[in-house]
Amino acid sequence: MEPLLGSIETPALDLPSDPIPSLPSHIVALVALNSFRDYVMYSFGNDTTTAMYPWEGGTRRKLWFGIQNHREVCVALKLAGFSDLSALDGTFRLPNGKSLTLREILSSELGWDPATFKRKLGHYDWCLKFALSHQWKFESLPAPDPPSLGTPMRRKWDEKCQLLKTWKGIVAMFLPNGFASSAAPPTSYGDYCESLAAELTENRLTKRFQIIHLLTRRRSNVADSWF
Repeated sequence: MEPLLGSIETPALDLPSDPIPSLPSHIVALVALNSFRDYVMYSFGNDTTTAMYPWEGGTRRKLWFGIQNHREVCVALKLAGFSDLSALDGTFRLPNGKSLTLREILSSELGWDPATFKRKLGHYDWCLKFALSHQWKFESLPAPDPPSLGTPMRRKWDEKCQLLKTWKGIVAMFLPNGFASSAAPPTSYGDYCESLAAELTENRLTKRFQIIHLLTRRRSNVADSWF
């Protein structure tokens, strides 16, 4: 017997080939990132190659190069959300859920010894701050006439002269628009200020712990003289 209404054809359902909606491509790409360097490159276009610790040259490398290298590390870390760069146990979480400490990023991805990074951070931050806000005390200037050679007074005089020279180099290097911000390193055959910056070394920055007692605050933030 024929159906009363004739044959009924069920229309084919237009089902999607993949019933589970796929994630947006940028989400998939983010989740696939497995390192801090990949994340910074993908998210901000920051190539961290220049942030890698350069082992070539060692302590013979000019201070200017060390400053630029350290600055690149700080830029990359701040892009990822690190605010206190001295907190080596601060954490960063990749989009895939993997957690990395600042210490791990420095050592395993950027080739830095965390203690070296933190030491340089302390030196450079201090120099940037004090070069702008402080000046050498007038009463702390070395006497114009050096004491007799070989005497304890002469040794103290020589030491103070070296500290003053280091301070002048710090000011020349770290003031806003100083040589640390120049496109090329300072040279020892430049003018007086440039030669002071060129002769400044990483080791001399450790003298800041002695220099700080010989400084006083500037009356303004305009650094128009050494003193």
